[in-house]
Amino acid sequence: MISLKTYKSIITYMVLSEKESRRKQRRKSSRDYLLTLRCVNYKISKEFFFLKGLFLMDNSARFLQQGLNYFRNARYFQAAECFRRASEIDPKNPVIYYHIGNTYLKLVTEEKLHYQNDARTFFEKAVKKGCPLGYFGLGKIFHPDLYPAFASTASSSKAISNYKSYIQSGFEFEDSMEVALNNLGCVYGISLEKFFEAACYTFLSMKAGSFMGKKNYEMFRDFLKPEQTVKIEKLRDFRDAEKLLNNRTGKRGAFQKDIPSDPGTSAVSDSAASEENGYKDDSAPSKDDGHRSLEELMDELNALVGLDEVKSEVRSLINLLQVSRLRRERGMKVIPMSLHLVFTGNPGTGKTTVARLLAGIYRELGVLSEGQLVEVDRSDLVAGYVGQTAVRTKDKINEAKGGILFIDEAYTLVREGNDFGQEAIDTLLKEMEDNRDDFMVIVAGYPGLMERFLNSNPGLRSRFNRFIHFRDYSPEQLIRIFQTMCEKNGYTLSGNTKRIIEEDFGSIAKKQGDHFANGRSVRNYFELAVINQANRLASNLNISNEELEMLKEEDLEPIYNQ
Repeated sequence: MISLKTYKSIITYMVLSEKESRRKQRRKSSRDYLLTLRCVNYKISKEFFFLKGLFLMDNSARFLQQGLNYFRNARYFQAAECFRRASEIDPKNPVIYYHIGNTYLKLVTEEKLHYQNDARTFFEKAVKKGCPLGYFGLGKIFHPDLYPAFASTASSSKAISNYKSYIQSGFEFEDSMEVALNNLGCVYGISLEKFFEAACYTFLSMKAGSFMGKKNYEMFRDFLKPEQTVKIEKLRDFRDAEKLLNNRTGKRGAFQKDIPSDPGTSAVSDSAASEENGYKDDSAPSKDDGHRSLEELMDELNALVGLDEVKSEVRSLINLLQVSRLRRERGMKVIPMSLHLVFTGNPGTGKTTVARLLAGIYRELGVLSEGQLVEVDRSDLVAGYVGQTAVRTKDKINEAKGGILFIDEAYTLVREGNDFGQEAIDTLLKEMEDNRDDFMVIVAGYPGLMERFLNSNPGLRSRFNRFIHFRDYSPEQLIRIFQTMCEKNGYTLSGNTKRIIEEDFGSIAKKQGDHFANGRSVRNYFELAVINQANRLASNLNISNEELEMLKEEDLEPIYNQ
């Protein structure tokens, strides 16, 4: 018979043992969780890992890891939320911003294009905070053939620039390096049909272990000669490829020579104006390879619509240079002059067109040795991490030596706070001083913002002392540009259409206000008219040549109503 006291002791021991057992189990569970952070081949299930981690560890690493798992399982909204929480806890970690941008890329559809802007914002934030993965993400956004939904903002030059910035950084994350090399090759091969360059980069991707790199290299290799293949298969790394391509295309380098200027991003250059005013194709090389005479270049300048003040300023510069050259030839003293220029004006007013003509004119006058125009903006000069901005800026300057470096929206180099744009300005000023005999810089942008840019540094104001302002086109000049576009492309206007155009352009300029892009707006107007004509004629293709060439009143009505 067990006494009451003994029974109570047994019960107490059992209760204490159970409590101690539970306490030990909790400690063991905590140790197991912490071990999972260090072990690769752990046997605890993922559900256990996340559920226990939710209570045991409240930091950015948990949310980052959870977001990556959601991302791998295609649960993108949950992944984005986890990454967002991680960025709130640890806002200084730039890799998190890359993951947020990469997740938004997966959410982009034709109906939800706003996610593209969100992705770009986070990629740029990653770059600004020093994570080269942001360049990789931006390359994917601008890649012409990667995402069909991004067709409106695709840019071969921007994609190549960002992919190269990432590859040069040497920053590897999972298989991102081999993917970047393969994507870079595809931009050259598929978008630009530069098969030698494409084969170089896809070969490096194949060497890094990429299956897609191997497939694409085999495809591009079929377009090459045997001796070209031998050269490519001797490549060891990205630097070897760049040297090979630079030697193949001359001192300007493969990148600048092969890539067409490609407007269509937030940092649009003024090169599109060459089509509206100079009636050139945007994909034409920046270097004037035809070596046209001074008279031919001046005739083209004088043929531009409007720009009377610009033409007068340019003629004055040319006269000064011609007289200076004559004095030099006769052994007389010549006053040292700064040739660097500031172009101010709104978009689409022909700044890049005039800069390209100036490069050729200065070459014919013997001021510049080659006469090429290298167009850049902030993204081409400023890197996102310490020490790289000066390198990128010098690379662009070296491409432009013997010609003109055209910096569009130069005021974006000046920003408040600790920004790498100042490093680009300091490098530029030094090179302008050291290479002033055969190197010219033109900075361009809005008038007020360019004034602030020049006032930001005393060295800028002293080196840029010549200003040329590009006024907006008048309605009459816009009509002339539109009519010239029609003539160049084989279209004619009906009588009623001419009347509508005369009424439209003034009202369109007022309606768009600050967003009016002068010649670019005319080009957009012309393209919409051609689309409307095609929609009108598509129902009956049994039509005459005259009808195919004629733009009628109904082709312009929808544009006016917009």
